[in-house]
Amino acid sequence: MPIAQPSITSQQISGEEKAEIKKDDKKLEILNVLVIDDEEFILTSMARILKLNNCNVKTALSGKDAIKLVEKNKFDLIFLDMLLPDMDGKTIFKEIRKIDKDSQIVFISGQIGLEIEELKNFGAFTYIQKPFTIDDIKRILLEIREYKTNVSNV
Repeated sequence: MPIAQPSITSQQISGEEKAEIKKDDKKLEILNVLVIDDEEFILTSMARILKLNNCNVKTALSGKDAIKLVEKNKFDLIFLDMLLPDMDGKTIFKEIRKIDKDSQIVFISGQIGLEIEELKNFGAFTYIQKPFTIDDIKRILLEIREYKTNVSNV
């Protein structure tokens, strides 16, 4: 029986895990990533994981702050929580798309029942459910890097 992966909300990254992540990802392209979530712990945990995986990271606790960051920065990848105190994720997504049509957006939600295909049809790159694991984030980073390679080779 497989052992369940610990979630990002409960897992601390040890020095040994940091070394393993670094060893595996030494030659990876640097990605500019924005994480938008109203939970401070999610922001700091994701930022730590993303930095260990060769990403420059900015964070926002609100939709308004996120939009300001998108206006001033170019992001390869945006993790976007579906429910923020000031705006819902779809509204933020639409505002981001008015400014930047190229960033890949990954919706994040703790709500069960949101259909992945519906969100992809809306224009999301993909979707992850809270609680998610470090492996979930690493998988998305791999997919984004592959996507960018394929797009640049066209």
